[in-house]
Amino acid sequence: MGLSRQSFYNAFGGKREVFLAALERYAAERTDAQIALLSDAPAPLQGLRDLLQAVAAHAPDRRKLGCMSVATASAFGDEDADVSAILRRHGLRLQKAMQASLSRARDDGQLQGDTDLPLAAQFLRTTQHGISLAARTGATPAQLRGMAELALRAVGAA
Repeated sequence: MGLSRQSFYNAFGGKREVFLAALERYAAERTDAQIALLSDAPAPLQGLRDLLQAVAAHAPDRRKLGCMSVATASAFGDEDADVSAILRRHGLRLQKAMQASLSRARDDGQLQGDTDLPLAAQFLRTTQHGISLAARTGATPAQLRGMAELALRAVGAA
């Protein structure tokens, strides 16, 4: 290719900028794919189940790498404003899509009527991250699937 490491970094401004660009692209692509799972499902609760089960199903393949968003959040916390902004923006996009699915599920009678939808969406998003971390630390596929199902029951899925 004929491109030196320094030339590559210089094209972005430096190592940090390369990392931020990679994180932005990863987060955008993953969030778009996850929202599509929710949107393409025949029923809202099925979309949420598909989303959580997809994390469980793909986690063993990614055991060594993990999820870039989860790993970055774990490593940086809120210490880096740029990293936090990227993760927060895409996380909130997914959380809003999850909340919309929960709302439709409630309207369809698939979810208890008294469910706190914003809190339930935040819980499911947090559980999604937890499933990813559990996979990386050796949880079995059956355990990961069980976590996904338990999370749906915990938010009041009928």
